[in-house]
Amino acid sequence: MRTSAASIGLAWIFGLAACGGSTGDDSSSPDPTVGSGAIEAGPGQAPTSVTFSGAGSGDFCAMARELDQNDPTAGMFESDDPATLEADWASYEQLIGEVVAAAPGEIKSDFQSMSDALSRVGEVYAEVDWDPAAFNERISSDPELATSMNDPALQESSLRIDAYLQDVCGIGGQLSE
Repeated sequence: MRTSAASIGLAWIFGLAACGGSTGDDSSSPDPTVGSGAIEAGPGQAPTSVTFSGAGSGDFCAMARELDQNDPTAGMFESDDPATLEADWASYEQLIGEVVAAAPGEIKSDFQSMSDALSRVGEVYAEVDWDPAAFNERISSDPELATSMNDPALQESSLRIDAYLQDVCGIGGQLSE
């Protein structure tokens, strides 16, 4: 499947376009200064409660809502052409950098962890010269890479991002879906 890199990455970029989300009606958004919720736990574990202050979230939440409503990644990664895939990835990395830079302090490390994992995906794609078939073969034959993308710490970062977007920014959706 040629969209493997996109599937890994786009499921993260706020969990917005890939998961749906807001209705565009900001009137139902929670107060952007406070949020709390529960982070789902793995089998046999209790959910973790998390509370966010929402400090510094205004511009970030506005950015998240804009990305939710106007997906800048639409159409990316739909080509089998290596040059197009490489250009799409460069644009995608720039967008990820903007998201990480804008993330408020209380979730910045979560976004940075996700960004670091996605960088590894880009490295693998570059190693196979942006060939989708070779990328898929490499991903399926590299258990270490697959394991790193399923790292519990990375999954917790994903869940914290989901909770923040929902509870502080008023954007629904699950990254893990």
